[in-house]
Amino acid sequence: MLEIDCSRGEGGGQAVRTSVAMAAITGTDTHLTRIRENRPTNGLSKQHCTAVEGVSRLTGCQIIGNQLGSSELTVFPKDEKEYDITMDVGTAGSIALVLQAMMLSLRNHDKPVRIDLTGGTNVMWSPPLDSYKQILFPLMKEIGIECGLEIVQRGLYPEGCGRAVFTSKPYRTIRPLNITDLGKLKCIRGICFAQNLPEWIMDQLIEGCTEILTDVPLEITKESNSEGVSKGAGISLVAEYKNGRLGANVLT
Repeated sequence: MLEIDCSRGEGGGQAVRTSVAMAAITGTDTHLTRIRENRPTNGLSKQHCTAVEGVSRLTGCQIIGNQLGSSELTVFPKDEKEYDITMDVGTAGSIALVLQAMMLSLRNHDKPVRIDLTGGTNVMWSPPLDSYKQILFPLMKEIGIECGLEIVQRGLYPEGCGRAVFTSKPYRTIRPLNITDLGKLKCIRGICFAQNLPEWIMDQLIEGCTEILTDVPLEITKESNSEGVSKGAGISLVAEYKNGRLGANVLT
């Protein structure tokens, strides 16, 4: 059995998400210890438990120890796939981070997959789901992996209650991606939202961008129809270069 000490490096949740997914798709019995030992609150949070459960449902692997506060997990891979899954983090825990583990575990799926997740779409200490649509998925398409994402309703801290639907197509081979030079900057695009807040907040966020980014074409769309229960505003930008993409975001 492979032993992984999850306190090494940053000692956070990334070791859990990646290790569980890799164990599942490679068929490797794996024992994880000292989970999130370098965090103020040790052990698994609700977001981590949801990600681990998602991998288990997608791949059929048996996982022992997946409960709040647990500092150990044991993964026994199997081959019993699910293709349509609905899950609720139960908090404002990051949907993006849950998807990290679940997307990685799709390597051996031979039919389209649909994942309906409820939780946080735009929360601190995690990438906003907008960045997946703007940056990650276009780059994944270049290597042969096609994914889609609909942000049905935004969820922010502390209420959460956002909803997103992820879809993916099966793939066989992965093409290499070699970006040694971004090339010429073509434009900067973005999306700005304000949920349960005045629209002038979006205007201020966009104005701040236009005052700084004066030497490049700038296209920012305002999202004014978000109807979630949580409150907040944010902006997510992507700089589109000839050979790649860079992103930045603000949450307020």
